Amino acid sequence: MATAYEISMYIEGTNRRITRKHFELRLLGPLIEEVSHNYYIIRVNLFLLWSIKITEVDFHEQHKLPGILMATLKDICIYNGSGELWNPLTLIRSRNNYLGRTDSEVVQGTVEGDFEIKTGG
Repeated sequence: MATAYEISMYIEGTNRRITRKHFELRLLGPLIEEVSHNYYIIRVNLFLLWSIKITEVDFHEQHKLPGILMATLKDICIYNGSGELWNPLTLIRSRNNYLGRTDSEVVQGTVEGDFEIKTGG
C-alpha cells in the first residue's frame, strides 16, 4: 500500500515560509572527468537537509522522514533533446546523518546521494 507523505521542498537559499516539516535541496555538480580519450565520468551530489518541528503527536517522525528520503534516492533517467533515454545517473553511494536539535523544537538531519554517468568509450 502506498501512501502520500506531505512535506514541503525548497531549493537551498530561497525564501520560504516556515513549515512544520520540510527539506532543502542542493545539487553539487556536475563534475566532469575525462578518464581517457572521449571517455568521461560525470558526477553529481544530491544533498537534502531536512527539518522537523517535534510534536507530541508523532515524536518518531524524525526517524521516519530520513527513511522516506533515502528510499527516494534511486537512479535518475536522463533524456537527450529528442526524448530518447541517454544514460542514467546511477546512485553510487547514499548517506544519512542525524544532526540533532537546532533549538528546543526543531531537529535536523541530512540525506545525501552520490550519482555518476559514464559516457563515451
